Amino acid sequence: MALFTNSTHNLIRSIETNQYALWLEAAQLTGHPWHHDPQITWVDCSPSPSPQGIFSARFGKDEAQERVAWVKSQVLAEMEAFLTALLEESLGTM
Repeated sequence: MALFTNSTHNLIRSIETNQYALWLEAAQLTGHPWHHDPQITWVDCSPSPSPQGIFSARFGKDEAQERVAWVKSQVLAEMEAFLTALLEESLGTM
């Protein structure tokens, strides 16, 4: 008996696709950063309790460490820019 059938694979893929669509929609509606390129897609909904995640990370073993460091720097830079703009907007409305 196969533990991982084609229908199971399709179900898992559908759940992942829907989860990604939900997170992307949440990021876009709230103005939070998101990034997509052929090697990686991420969604950042911080500091809200909304989800955050990395999807479709595809890079070779020999470049993984360098790419992970790049992704971390990009996510942190985008989070910083978003939070700075949010803080400036909040301070401007006080």
